[in-house]
Amino acid sequence: MSKYFLVLTLGVTLLMGAQFPYNRYYRPNSNQTQRRPVPLRTAPKAPTTTKRPDQKSAPSSSPLVTQGGSQPVDIPDWTKVTPVGGGFAVFMPEEPAEKKQKVTAGNDQIELTQYVVSPDDHGAYVVMYSKLPRDRNPNDEIVLRSARQRVVDRLGGELINESDVMAGDHSGREIQVKTPGGSILRERMFINGDRFYQVIAAGSRDFVSSTEVGQYLRSFRFQRTKTEDEDTGK
Repeated sequence: MSKYFLVLTLGVTLLMGAQFPYNRYYRPNSNQTQRRPVPLRTAPKAPTTTKRPDQKSAPSSSPLVTQGGSQPVDIPDWTKVTPVGGGFAVFMPEEPAEKKQKVTAGNDQIELTQYVVSPDDHGAYVVMYSKLPRDRNPNDEIVLRSARQRVVDRLGGELINESDVMAGDHSGREIQVKTPGGSILRERMFINGDRFYQVIAAGSRDFVSSTEVGQYLRSFRFQRTKTEDEDTGK
């Protein structure tokens, strides 16, 4: 399975009603037995050290990216991607290819928009967004947890890490899934209003754990959606 097909299938699977059982995952149903969630796995904590009064702080391992709150994020020599109507900004290694397709989710026809950069055979960067179905569960935590479980099930993979993350002031979820073929999917999921966003890196273990992928994931931010007239300066 190619890296691009992997991430494309994930996006479609999470949205298509024919493949995604919304009655189980998105609609509240008090008469239904809930699935047991996959346990949270996080990396071990670093050992605590005591700083001497005369000891200077070590420099940050990722000086190009500011991770906290709504602070500006910049990655020199990368392309800042701010699609018209996308409602987000992210830095990618180069200008991405844009792909749109219509998918069916329950009774809704939803447009899935993707921005893809695959610079080499080691991995791919993909940002996807779409509107959530009108009958989705109003609890965002349940939606994110269900989406995570569906990704793991669809890939037949193993959840190797899961953590809460931030994109500016917006909270989300990061997951890492190992596929049967040995590839790693590293994905951040966010809900903003009626949209579901996926910020994905997929490929070899070395690729998804690289400094560049970490910078890319942390650079994602939401912003006010611009109209085409605003973008062209009309």
